[in-house]
Amino acid sequence: MKAALSSLLSSKTVSIHHPSSALSRSTYPYKSLFKSPILPILPIHQSNRKNFTQKSPLHTSFAAPLMASSSYKPEQARVPPAVPLPTPPVTKFKIGLCQISVTPDKERNIVHARKAIEEAAAKGAQLVLLPEIWNSPYSNECFPVYAEDIDAGGDASPSTTMLSEVSRRLKITIVGGSIPERSGDRIYNTCCVFGTDGKLKAKHRKVLF
Repeated sequence: MKAALSSLLSSKTVSIHHPSSALSRSTYPYKSLFKSPILPILPIHQSNRKNFTQKSPLHTSFAAPLMASSSYKPEQARVPPAVPLPTPPVTKFKIGLCQISVTPDKERNIVHARKAIEEAAAKGAQLVLLPEIWNSPYSNECFPVYAEDIDAGGDASPSTTMLSEVSRRLKITIVGGSIPERSGDRIYNTCCVFGTDGKLKAKHRKVLF
C-alpha cells in the first residue's frame, strides 16, 4: 500500500473516477490540491451517501463526554462542605472592673479592694480586675515605701494575701491590677493573677527602678 501511495504522489496528476457522474473521469493537479486553501468538492456516489451521513465511532466517542460535561457546575464544586464548629465550654460570663479611690493608708486601700471584689462577685462576676497600683499612691517616692515581698507572702505581702483568700472563698478569678513589689534591690510594678483555688497563676513584672 505504501508503494502504491508513493507512486500516486509521484505522478503529476491525480485521477478520480466516479461512474454515476457526468464527469466520469476528472483530472486534478495534486500540487494545486494541497496548495489551494479551498479543497475541491468531489461528487459523492449515492451508494456511499449513507456512509457519510452515519455517525462514526469517533463522533460517538466525542459526543458522550460533551453531554456528561453539560451537568457539571463549577460554582457548586468550589463550595467547601460545611464543618460544624464545636460548642465552647463557656458561652459567656460576667467580668467585674473595679475602680478604687486610693488613699495614703495601705490597710484602708486593701479593705476598699476587698469590698469592691465582693460586690462584683455578688453581682455574678466570675472574673474581677483591679486597677494599677491600687494599694499605694502613684508616685516614685511611695513605691519603695509601699512595696511588698510577693514571693514571701503572708505578712510580707498583705495585698496578695487578701487576693488569694478572697478568690478561694468566692471561687472567682482575680486579676490583681498591680502593686509595688520589692525583690532584692529592685522595685517592680507587678500584676498577680489568682485562680478560683486561691493559688497564684501568673505574675507579670514591670521594672520601676
